[in-house]
Amino acid sequence: MAHKELLVLVCIFATVIEVYNKPTYKSGIHECFKEECPDNTFACERLTRVSDDKKHIVSEIHCLDLEGKALKNVTNYQDNPYGPDTDFKGYNYKGAFEISLDNENDENTPKESHGKHKNTDSEVEDLNAR
Repeated sequence: MAHKELLVLVCIFATVIEVYNKPTYKSGIHECFKEECPDNTFACERLTRVSDDKKHIVSEIHCLDLEGKALKNVTNYQDNPYGPDTDFKGYNYKGAFEISLDNENDENTPKESHGKHKNTDSEVEDLNAR
């Protein structure tokens, strides 16, 4: 009988520890490629391509949640500065978030922060200029 009571106590203790130390995630992105995103955006991606008629650069921007599902989608068009003889496709991804444990209330507890980024000024990036 003592073994059952000990097992129950261990299970209760393990459950309390797991709930108490559950990590929380804080979003670090409020803007994706100059587009405002919802508060729970953790990452964003941009797919860029030349339009079929070669006259525009088309950028599809997706604000993503923690699981990678799209929260907001925006499509932008810009004149093609490269001319009709240029064709390309591009992909950009960025994410920023902070992970902390629920019991981390003092400033001495380390936190993890991932994906600090800088904003870009244009939807078009000339990769050959690097």
